[in-house]
Amino acid sequence: MTISASDLLAELAKEWNRIEGRAKEAEAIRGEAIVAAINEMRYAGRRIVDSLSPPPNLLEEDIEQYRVDQLKTAKVYLVNADHDITDAIIFVVHTRVNETLQRYGKKKIIKFVPEFDDLFPEIEAAQDIVKGSREDRATRSAEYKRLAEEYIPKIAKLYKRINECEKLKLDNIEFIKKYARTITWIALLGSIASLVGLIPLVRDFYHWCVG
Repeated sequence: MTISASDLLAELAKEWNRIEGRAKEAEAIRGEAIVAAINEMRYAGRRIVDSLSPPPNLLEEDIEQYRVDQLKTAKVYLVNADHDITDAIIFVVHTRVNETLQRYGKKKIIKFVPEFDDLFPEIEAAQDIVKGSREDRATRSAEYKRLAEEYIPKIAKLYKRINECEKLKLDNIEFIKKYARTITWIALLGSIASLVGLIPLVRDFYHWCVG
């Protein structure tokens, strides 16, 4: 079934609002976490604008297909943004938890955050799903949907609990500096990749960072 440009635009509007909501949740965890997603949403926005302003020399019968092509590309960028948000949340929480483990040890963390023992394996499971999705592109969308619905809420809960615990405070200045350096490089590579078609480079760099 062929979808019209107007129907596709309506679909993108709903998807944009959903992803924007997720971005706000990720921003509450760590502001820098949404840098890569914002870049992808910017590219999507550019394509949406282009779809509404076809080239003046385009034949009348070709305008609809032009609009559909631009909007389909915008949809790809929005999917990238959605996945970037998931990747970023996993990365932020993994980094924060590892720093806390190194500083205090698992025994002390469990003393103040009893649910740590149940929630920590969710981070590792989420990372395994992300890595698996890289190897099987056919299941990527379904896997990221599962991550967003089943894993991210638990991971975000663990992050919040650890951050709120006064007994598990870290040197936030050092943590922020370390995290900001990495996320800046990820965002930079994301911009380059989007321009030259090397999106997998960003994914590989992210997974190299989280080990």
